[in-house]
Amino acid sequence: MRKLLLTVAVLLSVVCSLWAKDRQFVKGTLTNVAVGQRMAGIPTQNGGTFIAQHNIFQVLVTVGDLTYTGETRSRDVRKLTIGDPVDVCIEEKDFILRAPDGDEIKARLLTKSRVVK
Repeated sequence: MRKLLLTVAVLLSVVCSLWAKDRQFVKGTLTNVAVGQRMAGIPTQNGGTFIAQHNIFQVLVTVGDLTYTGETRSRDVRKLTIGDPVDVCIEEKDFILRAPDGDEIKARLLTKSRVVK
């Protein structure tokens, strides 16, 4: 039984590693971080609604002549300093920032605009 579990675990790790994306990070600059609040209505068992409030961090990153705006609920953005270089990976609907300690912060991509000089 142990051998079977070990074999399944090894196979799963191999399959997962094959499906994992190779992310391409580029150097960018953290331009701004703004904190906002969002309200969410959560239905309760008695038919009412519980209103939850949580922080949303809006992040601006400049890569070359493009500025990306995204939002995240991750408090890890507080590890970053505005104006510092950051590693960033731009994906289809998200971008990922790599903090100096190696943590990755995923943000939902909202806008992409060209910097006019």
